[in-house]
Amino acid sequence: MKQLSDLIYKGLTEDTTVSSIVGDKVFPLIADQEIETPFIVYRVSLIDNLTKDGADHFVVEILSYEKTYNKSLELNEAVVSAIDNVDLNGANYKFNKGSATPLVDTDYRFYVKQIINIKK
Repeated sequence: MKQLSDLIYKGLTEDTTVSSIVGDKVFPLIADQEIETPFIVYRVSLIDNLTKDGADHFVVEILSYEKTYNKSLELNEAVVSAIDNVDLNGANYKFNKGSATPLVDTDYRFYVKQIINIKK
């Protein structure tokens, strides 16, 4: 899991479009409450291995926080592009599928919850 987490972090922080929006505000699992938008929070989960091929299945959840609904969608598009450019194949990972859901939290911050399924 750590290797995949490191790849996701590297992909998000080294992408020029993402970094032009959030700077260095990319956090694993949780961001401090006083962090102002825009920022990104991500986490990597390992799903039980229930397949015949014995592959490991991971779920990467990326939350892209912004000040407005439209800006959260734009940040999410930059995140998707950045993740698409991560060299997962060199580490024997493969994207399976993903989904995105726009949301708003209790502090009225807009964000998109991007879920990516990855297989190794």
